[in-house]
Amino acid sequence: MKPTGKYRLQIHNLGPAGAKVTELSGPLNESNTAAKPDNIVPKESSFEIKEGKARHTFPPHSFTVVRFE
Repeated sequence: MKPTGKYRLQIHNLGPAGAKVTELSGPLNESNTAAKPDNIVPKESSFEIKEGKARHTFPPHSFTVVRFE
């Protein structure tokens, strides 16, 4: 089965909260160059956690940091 990049996150004993997300992603054949230094840069987003549950879609070929608040 091929992964879809969609995962469910369930955290027990956590009330209403939020999470800040920093993701770095891009096509495998892309890179930053002197001409395009901002071709691949980290992107910031957030999501809410309700009743200990949250959903987030991870981009393909990404590195993701999730900070819970």
